[in-house]
Amino acid sequence: MFGARPRFAGAPPGRINQKFSPGELHWRNRWPFPLTAILGVLIIILTLVIIALEIASLAKWTDKFTLNGKKYASTASTGAGIWCGIFALIAGLLMLVISMQF
Repeated sequence: MFGARPRFAGAPPGRINQKFSPGELHWRNRWPFPLTAILGVLIIILTLVIIALEIASLAKWTDKFTLNGKKYASTASTGAGIWCGIFALIAGLLMLVISMQF
């Protein structure tokens, strides 16, 4: 049925006891993992502060536009701090995951 042998005769790729090349071992030993974790935590904390400030800003200033006695939402309130904060939060979380793996 199959005309060719399997590509990987031994253990599948990505096995747990995988040996690293000397170059990869060199950068793994020299990479500042504690600094990466500290920067990741700092990014997460500051991003959460930005998101909280944006939510507070939206709650305080969106209903301040009045016309003929009726309150309307301002079109200047886009929530950019929330939308941009999501990507920074993901980056901080990935930094933590990378620093905890090794």
